[in-house]
Amino acid sequence: MTTARNTYDAFVFDLDGTLLHTLPDLLTTTNICLKQFGFPTITLEDIRLLVGDGQRRLVETASPKDTSPETLDAMFELWKATYVDHLGEATRPYAGIPEVLDELHARGKKTAVLSNKYDGGAKAVIEQFLPGKFDLVLGSGPVPRKPDPTGIRYVAEQLGVPLERVAYFGDSNFDMRTAANAQIFGVGVTWGYEDEQTLWDTGASAVIHQVEDILSFA
Repeated sequence: MTTARNTYDAFVFDLDGTLLHTLPDLLTTTNICLKQFGFPTITLEDIRLLVGDGQRRLVETASPKDTSPETLDAMFELWKATYVDHLGEATRPYAGIPEVLDELHARGKKTAVLSNKYDGGAKAVIEQFLPGKFDLVLGSGPVPRKPDPTGIRYVAEQLGVPLERVAYFGDSNFDMRTAANAQIFGVGVTWGYEDEQTLWDTGASAVIHQVEDILSFA
């Protein structure tokens, strides 16, 4: 485990692959949409490689390359409507996440979610699986998708915490690039969907391997 000596006042988290294991429900939703439009379905390994850049991009990359923008727009609308019906089937918090969030609050820390999942979906899935655990939940739409640093800067402002007192936790290159672009402390987590070396290569300030290690920064 790699740790930092500094502690932080605000703990901001990616969602898919960091707080929640969501791949099975993402796969179910995506394949329902692909079938509806007569396209080939994908596998669990396929979707693991597609998450992180938002669901609109997921729909685009899962579809045939010559799919029209109009069809992709229609698929994304279907995807959003379908996901709400399936997000509770197999999605689960990673073991220890609820307890760690409670402990962060007990230590007086602010907590937030910044996800590339569309904003409504991010709020719905957090409300179902981790209700009351966050001071702010923000998905894409109100702010540009990661790795644009606008979202993390907005979250810090809303929490009333200076950027230098914010730590951002995520499992993907998008997360580490976001932290680097905002010049904040980025912590890669290895229980998610991307490999450790990628996290280091894309700007991680630290990498952790156990959920409980989050508290080492508190």
